[in-house]
Amino acid sequence: MTPPKDLKLQEMLGGAIDARFTRAILDVASNIDDPNTDAEATRKIVVTLVFKPDAQRKAVRLQANVETKLAGNSAIKTTVFSTFSRENGCAILREIPDDQPSLFGETSEGANAAASTPQERTS
Repeated sequence: MTPPKDLKLQEMLGGAIDARFTRAILDVASNIDDPNTDAEATRKIVVTLVFKPDAQRKAVRLQANVETKLAGNSAIKTTVFSTFSRENGCAILREIPDDQPSLFGETSEGANAAASTPQERTS
């Protein structure tokens, strides 16, 4: 069987497949560059060509699609203190910024060690 002479992927459907593939490459590159996505996640481009011949096998209906499978947004985390106000019956939530300086000038390791070590009073 000889290959088709006039059928070129770049020209099929008026160049639409080629244009969609180019767009998909740009979407993948943008997703890789996005700091909100997992840098090491796998991205994928899937080109699907579906051929549906007629009953006489003379004409074939072609359907094409280009899909991307990109990395989703990475989870972002924070710490929130919560309490309940007995005065007005409302929950109170306050976020602790990651860049908040220590209240007592200690690192978190020093604070944990101090909290677990009994302190003697000097009066």
